[in-house]
Amino acid sequence: MSPESSDRTGVGLTNALRSIDDWNARFSTAVVSSGTGILATHGDTHKVVRVASLTKLVTAWTVLIAVEEGAVSLSDPLGPPGATVAHLLCHAGGWDFDTTTVLARPGTKRIYSNTGYGALATHVGSATSIRFTDYMAEAVLAPLGMTASELRGSAARELPLECRRHGALRRRASATATVGPLNSDHGTPRAVPGPGWGASGMG
Repeated sequence: MSPESSDRTGVGLTNALRSIDDWNARFSTAVVSSGTGILATHGDTHKVVRVASLTKLVTAWTVLIAVEEGAVSLSDPLGPPGATVAHLLCHAGGWDFDTTTVLARPGTKRIYSNTGYGALATHVGSATSIRFTDYMAEAVLAPLGMTASELRGSAARELPLECRRHGALRRRASATATVGPLNSDHGTPRAVPGPGWGASGMG
């Protein structure tokens, strides 16, 4: 990109972000980032907000680190009969959204489930004898400098996040691990670890 194009892009971002003030929202902030870092910001980017179901991204990442370290396995039975850790990561365990009602046979259908993510957190905590909150903090949050974040309840939806750290989380997560689609032949999820993910010395 030429300096002129870069300047035009910067001006365009600045103008677009200023338009957020016209929303008349009680609070608004924005962070525009790329693979190389933060391009522009608007508002109080140090404000800590609840990120609801984005919590699941951090929970899944934490579980995959536990897998990498050998504390748990993707094939561990967990959830409804026939379901595994991998199924629950993929929302393919068959559980209902917020209850333990079984709506489908594991591996046959994706059903968005907070229940599954709660079970994953409990499983990692039991397997490691470390509170899942602490495991997440050491494995994922601390390495990203997310010191203002701490899981405060459900591993499916109760993580507060400093606004300016969202971009760092997205960039790192996109370069780390992917839980793949259902295998059309066998109806089972495929989890594929990517390069450079994991933490050391969780003990």
